Amino acid sequence: MSNITQRINNFIEGVSQQPPMLRHPEQLEEQLNGFSTEAGGLQKRPPTVSIGKLFTNTDGDKFYVHIINRDEVEQYIVFINTTKKVITVYDLQGRQIEVKMEDADYLSGITNPFSQLRVMTVADYTFILNKKKVVEMSGEKTEDTLSTQGALINVKQGQYGRKYSVSINGEEVASFTTPDGSTASHVSQINTDYIRDKLAEGLEKNGFTVEKGPSWLRISGKEITKLVTSDSFNNSALIGITSYVNTFTDLPASAPDNYTVMIRGETNVDDDYYVAFSTEENIWKETVRPGLDNTIKATTMPHALVREADGTFSCKPLEWADRETGDEDSNEAPSFVGATINDVFFYRNRLGFLSGENIILSSSSDVFNFWFQSVVDVQDDDTIDTNAPNNKVSILYNAVPFSGSLYIFSGQTQFSLDSDGTLSPKNAKLTNITEFTSDVDVPPVGAGNSVYFVSKRADYANVQEYRVAQYYAVLYGRKRCR
Repeated sequence: MSNITQRINNFIEGVSQQPPMLRHPEQLEEQLNGFSTEAGGLQKRPPTVSIGKLFTNTDGDKFYVHIINRDEVEQYIVFINTTKKVITVYDLQGRQIEVKMEDADYLSGITNPFSQLRVMTVADYTFILNKKKVVEMSGEKTEDTLSTQGALINVKQGQYGRKYSVSINGEEVASFTTPDGSTASHVSQINTDYIRDKLAEGLEKNGFTVEKGPSWLRISGKEITKLVTSDSFNNSALIGITSYVNTFTDLPASAPDNYTVMIRGETNVDDDYYVAFSTEENIWKETVRPGLDNTIKATTMPHALVREADGTFSCKPLEWADRETGDEDSNEAPSFVGATINDVFFYRNRLGFLSGENIILSSSSDVFNFWFQSVVDVQDDDTIDTNAPNNKVSILYNAVPFSGSLYIFSGQTQFSLDSDGTLSPKNAKLTNITEFTSDVDVPPVGAGNSVYFVSKRADYANVQEYRVAQYYAVLYGRKRCR
């Protein structure tokens, strides 16, 4: 076999596992203590400097290590000991910082910290996610006041020559007929408060407890299974309310404090909503249906390692917002409830989770709120909960905010979260962009103008570079991966 002579200017492409026939001349079979760059060629690897010894792991405990880069001056190294369920923090001078553990049980059940934990820092909050923990609701329901708050009668209009009557459980219990208006003195007898008082007299004679307000009265004291009102005016002058009305205009201008009513929508159950009267503000305010479990159990949600004002740290559950409007149909629980969470991230001032095939982002005005603020109208800053648009099951494992976009990785597919203008529930959508296999246990990393992710190849691993080509992205809206 003859010798082959060729000129090799430098070794800048690192190590290659390809056969010699396919390998570039600038690539090596092995490189020890070397550092290859296009700018400097092959150089000696920069040395490390020993600052101090933090601790000795004599018990063989398992750790997850995270770097907190708070600013250019203040950085910390976090060690999460999943064996003993303890978190220790050191600064870069090797000094240990005090950590107060408020719920160590959240770290239970972890056997492989690297694949079963996710840690992400935003300012003074370092979010810690146990990927094995199933998120639950608290199980504590609010009082069902709809069944105990009594009935409300709204005297909406006074008309001459009309009979106003109230029937409860199939029996007429109060009535009043207004005069015909033949004399001027009759005008005071069609006053709504006057009609209210006359109806109240009949109700009290029949053993009901009556509470009066401006043009309304509340009935209680006996069981009310059916309430019917009539007024000889197309039933639009006297409105009986138990737990719902057809339109908001059927409600009186005021009501007892916290009296709750469902407003039935005009099309289907999805546009039903609830309002309660606030005597302090003197308005009807949208609210949540009584008798529901509206609280996410904090001990099952991601916790936070919080840097306190005195420089110490606290690891504790967070206060997640409660559902404050709608019910289980119109404002249903986030899709991560009843499931595990695979990743936590921060994107466009929203806290985000990946769970199953769904991506869930918090409200942009409250990063701890995953409920709609109103079921009457969707707001631009409301929470976002959407699933992967694919013809196969795509469990979402990793998310990387990068180059103004959010890239989401499943085991076989990559997606991007896109929107036309401001990111909102009205225009947010996941777009299938590429089909590459990726190791779901190794989170992708953004560096420079590229995202790097790992693919398994038998006994080896392949690092792939996902780069947004700016030129093509601007002119053609295309992305390429190499």
